Amino acid sequence: MTTKYIFIDIDGTLLSYTKGVPKSALEAIDIARKNGHKVFINTGRVKSAVDELLKFFPFDGYVFAAGGYVQINDDVIYENILSKEDILKSIELFEKHAIGYVLEGSEYSYYNKQALENFRKRLENHKNNMEPQVRRHMIQENMVYPMSDYFENPQDINKISLFADSLDDILRLEKEFDNKFEFINY
Repeated sequence: MTTKYIFIDIDGTLLSYTKGVPKSALEAIDIARKNGHKVFINTGRVKSAVDELLKFFPFDGYVFAAGGYVQINDDVIYENILSKEDILKSIELFEKHAIGYVLEGSEYSYYNKQALENFRKRLENHKNNMEPQVRRHMIQENMVYPMSDYFENPQDINKISLFADSLDDILRLEKEFDNKFEFINY
């Protein structure tokens, strides 16, 4: 038998926004692993934005931050870290254009006020349709810090998420960055 490598997304795949993680999914993962296959989480989320519960499931590895951080078993085999210079330039541009942003790292994420407010509004709008266990997966309060904490004690950052009012705002930023970064619209 040939070993197969199975990559599973979290949001909308393993994790239903209304029901949580179905028991059947965990059973399927268990069966695949017992049959000699390797099962990985593959998500745009950074490591710090993944609920501890998911980290305790029996996965063979993780691809976090849309490929910016790769871990097999307990070994980190790749981690893309943005330079401090690029981060400071980014913050300057985001503030100039009044765009909400999140500096996301494997240990912590730093939200500016605009991004945190945007995220909390979205959560509030959907919370009546969510099971309690789903809300836990949406934001890790103990891993979310204000931007002032980043400036006091900068941590490694794998990616930056933006909360813009329009696609034009994003296209303007992309142009100002002179295509240095890949922008993924979600």
